Amino acid sequence: MEGLRKKPWFGPKRIGWGFRPATWQGWLVVAVYVAVLVLTISRFGKSSEKYLLLALETAAFLIVALLTSRKRG
Repeated sequence: MEGLRKKPWFGPKRIGWGFRPATWQGWLVVAVYVAVLVLTISRFGKSSEKYLLLALETAAFLIVALLTSRKRG
């Protein structure tokens, strides 16, 4: 885990609340997250399981962003 903290992948947004990608690793995480969301939506269509998967994918994304972010101020 120490290697992840050397250079933060995500930094605080300049305006508002949240994170923005700060390195190529952060952008890669965002790209993978969006690709997984699109695949889930297209694969599961109107299935109720889709919402559980989307929630789990979003939670995983937020955990990665929190663990690899630089805190504000």
